[in-house]
Amino acid sequence: MTPPSETRRFEPTRIQLIVTGVVLAALIIADFSVTHGHTGLAGQPGIHALIGLGAGFASIVVAKLVKALLKRPDTYYD
Repeated sequence: MTPPSETRRFEPTRIQLIVTGVVLAALIIADFSVTHGHTGLAGQPGIHALIGLGAGFASIVVAKLVKALLKRPDTYYD
C-alpha cells in the first residue's frame, strides 16, 4: 500500500501552480529578450509591465472617485 505522503505529492493545485510559474517566468524572459516595437518607446524592455502597472493604479483611482460619488450617508437606512 502506498503511504499517504506519496499520493499527495503531485496534487492538481500544486501542478497548476508549477505550470503557471513556468509560464510566467517564460513570459518575463521573453519580454526582456524580444525588444522590437513600432515606436521607440515600445521597444524598451519592461514597458508593457509598466503600462499594466499604470493601468492598475488608474483603475484604483477611478474606483475611489466613483465610490465618493455613490456613497450614501451613514444614517441613510435609519
